[in-house]
Amino acid sequence: MAKIWGVAGLILLSASCASAPLATDTAPAFDPVEFFSGDTQGEGVLAFASGGLDARFTVRSHGSREEDGRFILRQTITWSDGREEERAFILTPDGKGGLEGYFEGERGRVTLTSAGSVGHLRHGLPDTPMARMEQFLYLQPDGRTLINEGTVRVLGIPFRRLHEIIVKPAEVQSADG
Repeated sequence: MAKIWGVAGLILLSASCASAPLATDTAPAFDPVEFFSGDTQGEGVLAFASGGLDARFTVRSHGSREEDGRFILRQTITWSDGREEERAFILTPDGKGGLEGYFEGERGRVTLTSAGSVGHLRHGLPDTPMARMEQFLYLQPDGRTLINEGTVRVLGIPFRRLHEIIVKPAEVQSADG
C-alpha cells in the first residue's frame, strides 16, 4: 500500500510541476560531474504519454572521474517487475562547457549541458533505434536533490514520460568530527 501512495505521490508531483517552475533562484548551479560523482539513488515512474502508468523503477548510480579525463556514470536500474539493467554513460568535456559521450558498448551520442540549476540530457535508446530521450534535470535548493523530467519520442512523437527524483546522500560525518 505504501508503494502505491509513493507512486501516486510521484505522479501528483509531476502533475504539479507542469504548472510550477522547477528551477529556482535559490538552487545552486548544477554541475553534473560534481552531482553525480560518488553514489546517487533515484526512484521514479515511466508513464505512457497518453496517460497510464507503464512501470516503476529505482536507480543506483556511481560516478567517477578517470585519469584520462572521462567521467563514467554506472547505473543499475531495477524495474517493478524485478528486471535489472546495467548501463554506463562515458562522458568527456565538449569544449563548450557541457559533456558529450556514449553508452558503454553501444553507439549513439549522449549530450549533457547545464544552465544555472538545470541540466539538459539527450540520448538515443540502445534497444529502440528510432527513439530519443530528452531529460531536464532540476537541481533543488538543498543541492542534493534532482527532479528528472523526461520524454521518450519515437519518430518525434511523444511516447513515454519519465518522472524521477534523484538524491545524493549526505556525507556521513565520523564520530571524530
